[in-house]
Amino acid sequence: MPTAFNTSSDLAINKSWTLFGINSYPNAEIWVYNRWGTVVFYSKGFYTPFDGRSSSGAELPTGEYIYHILPNPEDVSFHFKGVVTIMR
Repeated sequence: MPTAFNTSSDLAINKSWTLFGINSYPNAEIWVYNRWGTVVFYSKGFYTPFDGRSSSGAELPTGEYIYHILPNPEDVSFHFKGVVTIMR
């Protein structure tokens, strides 16, 4: 699981939080929360990588964000939680 990405990187890699293999789970749900518990990113079904922007398109500040991933929502015992860091 990637733990950080740099949106201002000159390299084409690590410019977004890409979850390799997640498309093997067509009903996967992904949430990313800020430090106050507000959802800043949500994806269901076909995964779009998190690019460090809110749903309104505003750049989120550098920092740590909490994620929760349910690859198969029918089996809530199979899930991932952790921290991803946005760097600029």
